[in-house]
Amino acid sequence: MSKPILAKTIMLLACLFAFSYAQAQDSFASKEVKPSLGIGVGVLNYYGDVNSIGNQSSLLNQFAYEFHVARKLSNYSDLGFSFLTGTMIGNERLPDRNLNFRTDIYSISVYGSFNLDYIFNWSDVINPYITIGFESFEYNNKGDLVDANGSMYYYWNDGTVRTLPQNSPLANQASLMERDYKYETDLRAANLDGFGKYPQLAIAVPIGLGINLNVSDRVSFKVNSTFHYTFTDLIDNVSRDGAGNRKGNNL
Repeated sequence: MSKPILAKTIMLLACLFAFSYAQAQDSFASKEVKPSLGIGVGVLNYYGDVNSIGNQSSLLNQFAYEFHVARKLSNYSDLGFSFLTGTMIGNERLPDRNLNFRTDIYSISVYGSFNLDYIFNWSDVINPYITIGFESFEYNNKGDLVDANGSMYYYWNDGTVRTLPQNSPLANQASLMERDYKYETDLRAANLDGFGKYPQLAIAVPIGLGINLNVSDRVSFKVNSTFHYTFTDLIDNVSRDGAGNRKGNNL
C-alpha cells in the first residue's frame, strides 16, 4: 500500500516555561553552558482527510503537554530533546460522508532552535526564533461508530442519525438516535478498508516559529506554533488507497 508523504499535518500551539541554569553572560564562550529544562501546555489541531465540521471538535478537548531539555550550541542556536503527548479529534458530517476519529499522540523528537535576534535585533527581552527537527510518534486511532448499547449509527440525508440505514426495507421503523462521542472502536482492528494491522508508529518533521520572553537570567517564557509534517496517511484511518466515500486526498 503506497503512502503519500506529508499527508497529515499536526499543528501545536504551545506556551512553554523554560528554566535555565546558565548565568547570563556577554559571550557564549565565556560562560559555563548548562542545560535548560522546559514544560509547556498547548492545543493540537489536525489537517488531513477527515475535516472537523461543527463544534464537537473543540480545541478545548485537544490539550497537549510537552517537556523538553535543551543545551546551547552558540549564542544563537540550541540543540534539544522533547517529549510530547496530546489528543486529536476529527469529525466530518456531510450528506454523503460521515467520518470521525480520536487518537492519542506520544512523540519524542530532537530539534535545533535558532534565535533570530541577530536579524531583527528587537531587544534583549523578546527574541523570535525558529525550530526544525526529527520526530518519532505513536498514535492509536479510535472511532465513534456505535452507541453505548452497541447499535451502529446510520446517517440519513436529512441530517439525522437513526438505527437503520436509509435504504433499508424497514426504514420507516428506524428510530432517531444521537452520537455519544465515545470513541470506543479500534479503527485499525475494524479493518474498514482492508489495510490490515498497519504500523501505528511513524515519523514526522516538526517546524516551528515562536517568540521567547526572557523573564530573568534563568527563566524564560515562550509562545510558539509548530507544524508536524507526518510521513503516514493513516492517523485518521482514512487513506487515498481507500474506496468510495472513505477515499482520502492524494496529497
